[in-house]
Amino acid sequence: MQFLKWNKAEDLPSKIYYCGYCGSQIASNYGFVSSAESLLGGQHYVYICQFCCEPTYFRSDGSQFPAAPCGQNVRFLPTAEVEELYNEARAAFSAKAYTSSVLCCRKLLMHVAVSKGAPPGLAFAEYVDYLNGNGYVSPDGQGWIEHVQKKGKDAAHEIEIMTRQDAEDLIVFVESLLKSIYEYPGMLADRKRQKP
Repeated sequence: MQFLKWNKAEDLPSKIYYCGYCGSQIASNYGFVSSAESLLGGQHYVYICQFCCEPTYFRSDGSQFPAAPCGQNVRFLPTAEVEELYNEARAAFSAKAYTSSVLCCRKLLMHVAVSKGAPPGLAFAEYVDYLNGNGYVSPDGQGWIEHVQKKGKDAAHEIEIMTRQDAEDLIVFVESLLKSIYEYPGMLADRKRQKP
């Protein structure tokens, strides 16, 4: 087995990417380059994020590890658990753990329903019904919440591996749900507080 040998940290050709740790889009030009081509071929790079100072590894084929997270940060989330589950779904996506990401999205819907008044201990379908029945999901979005329900069920109870597209679809939907339920009302309340 041949190991990569790394030079000391130095200025590199600038690279634009989304940091897999903090999600920031950056144009880093500082990090490490392998001193020789490996069995994988080509040079490899480690760029350092200017915002969080974490390293991102790029193979010679351009593959990024950790990959950029799917979705955006959401503000004004009601509990640490909701925030943790959303970020865990994004981090699992970044690590290419797509089945885990789908399962996080499913569990996240349960926490959202409870934060909006559903009693703990219900079956997952009852949480979905609660969100639908109390107007937290628009009529056009009900197909999406049923999609989350089906994919989450398949990931939890079937011998089925979720794909990148499955995870991305669910994170994008969950992000829009979190923004409509928490972030947009929170932004408006914040603006009203700031007015004299």
